[in-house]
Amino acid sequence: IAHPEQIEDRVQAYAAEAGISAEKLEKARIPDLFARKRLEEELRRSREELEQRVEERTEALRVANARLEQEIAERAAVEEMLLQAQKVEVLGLLAGGVAHDFNNILTAIGGYGEMVVSHLPTDSPVAQAAIEIVRAADRAASLTRQLLVFSRRQVAELSAIDARKAVQQ
Repeated sequence: IAHPEQIEDRVQAYAAEAGISAEKLEKARIPDLFARKRLEEELRRSREELEQRVEERTEALRVANARLEQEIAERAAVEEMLLQAQKVEVLGLLAGGVAHDFNNILTAIGGYGEMVVSHLPTDSPVAQAAIEIVRAADRAASLTRQLLVFSRRQVAELSAIDARKAVQQ
């Protein structure tokens, strides 16, 4: 008994010894019963190889998809932070503009108040009221400086204060 792959060689050798022509041999050929089995085995191996390749590619796509989803989430977070920063910047610009305009008004109030104080006797009730107007204008100007610091238009001036005096005022 010969192995299926050797049968064809043995048939050819026998036909040559017996003087059988290739044409006659072809007509008398017995169907190869093992050919189907070989083809089925080859098909099975091809399917397994294809399934393996599909599985590998699917895994690579899963990894790429997860990485892409992470990048999208990170980008969304960065965009949200940028939006918040832009809102704060706009708020600072608005506060700075209002503080600047308000400071101009306070300068006029303080200047006119000091002018009134300088033209009145110190013990006059009107002079005392004008002094309070000047102090209030100074306190308001201090607040506008804080707004300008917030809006980054002015450098903060840090100084020590007397808490008792600040509370009394």
